[in-house]
Amino acid sequence: MLPLPFGRQALPFLQLALPELRPSESIAEDRRIPYGTLICHPINSILVRTSMALSSWLCANNTRNMVVKIVYPGGRVELRDRPIIAAEIMKANPMCCVAHPDVFRQPWSVVSPDTVLMQGQKFYVVPVRTIRKLRHLHQKNTTSLNSPPGLTQLI
Repeated sequence: MLPLPFGRQALPFLQLALPELRPSESIAEDRRIPYGTLICHPINSILVRTSMALSSWLCANNTRNMVVKIVYPGGRVELRDRPIIAAEIMKANPMCCVAHPDVFRQPWSVVSPDTVLMQGQKFYVVPVRTIRKLRHLHQKNTTSLNSPPGLTQLI
């Protein structure tokens, strides 16, 4: 049980049981997770969320710029507390590339492998096939906008 900041005497009717992680259940014990990776563990108690709203807001605003946020296909998010080279992510995810968040509007915003991903930035890991499709669609849309009506252009 975690102690409440205002004590149990203030709310005797409250029964609060939070899940505790034993060392054997600890997520950090998993050897597949590289050192320096932050893992978010949500607390499922509404009372704890409301009573700790201010402190969590302060923590989130102070640490938001202290991590590199990497979003993988499928929505999995990885937070790194140190800068990382894009080539390391590409090596772990073959047939994918690292891109800026505006890659879906500007398909050329792909990061080169030697780029250092700094803290406070957000990046997407996007399959190469998706980048090719986006570039093809973007090229198709720009050529159709520039061509006169009724005239087809061969690319």
